[in-house]
Amino acid sequence: MKAPQKLFMKPIEHAQVDASNEQVVEQHLACAALEHPLNVTHDEAYLGSGMQSAIVQLVKQGQLGRHPSNSQQDNSWHYIGQQVHR
Repeated sequence: MKAPQKLFMKPIEHAQVDASNEQVVEQHLACAALEHPLNVTHDEAYLGSGMQSAIVQLVKQGQLGRHPSNSQQDNSWHYIGQQVHR
């Protein structure tokens, strides 16, 4: 690094995200599910009221799915990657 002061000596900028933007919510949930399965019962309080509709869209896109050993009543969703439909 030739100029570390440019990175480390300036104030951190404040990032602003529109949490009501459905695309932002969907992308955030897909990333979160990659790290740990999403659970509607537990995570909605932290991830917002749009979580359930975002999950529906991500399931339709083939990005989220249930673990095969879980029942249909289980509220956990796993990242399964972008599925290619042919």
